[in-house]
Amino acid sequence: MTGRPFNYKRVLKCGSAEEHICFIGALGGAGDSGWVLALNHSFNCPHFTFLGLNVTGYILYQIISQNDMTTSQQTRIQVQDTLDRFALYYNRKDKDKVLSLIDPSITGFGTGADEKAIGIDEYRKFLARDMAQCDKVSIEFSDVHIFGEGTVAWVACGSTIRADKDERTSIIVMRATFVLRGTGHDWLITHLHLSVPDRDQKDGEAFCR
Repeated sequence: MTGRPFNYKRVLKCGSAEEHICFIGALGGAGDSGWVLALNHSFNCPHFTFLGLNVTGYILYQIISQNDMTTSQQTRIQVQDTLDRFALYYNRKDKDKVLSLIDPSITGFGTGADEKAIGIDEYRKFLARDMAQCDKVSIEFSDVHIFGEGTVAWVACGSTIRADKDERTSIIVMRATFVLRGTGHDWLITHLHLSVPDRDQKDGEAFCR
């Protein structure tokens, strides 16, 4: 256990309930976020998760802020809106509109061995290549899971790209992850990763043979 040591009594307010608790241990983060040892565990508060006993016999808890436990509906809606607009602009091949959703310090990986972008200038090159190498393109997201805390959100989802070129169609089914940063008026994509499962790795196997 690391962090700022402390040994004090305090009043914990949780809703309308007040519990007097004595703590000893180390506070691992700023404010009331971290790991603590509680000498008194006769309280019931959703901000605490029981972790068990440590070697000294004290009750070990994790203090969890309200924001850690749930992602707000507003965040989910706003992040989903960014993903929807990304797909809309990408499908229109509107590079400038896509770039308006990208954080200048973006990092990302595509499915190609050379598709690694550090910064928006490198991402712009790969985006331009996407658009130049097809007559028509579309991307769809599925099974979208959105999580967040404060001004950071992250997404795991499925992704399917369909690209038409010279009357030929390529369809790529992928997994996708995103990290987004809230600016106060929008959510910008600051990291993205697209991957294709290895066809040589069978279900139930940890590694390819």
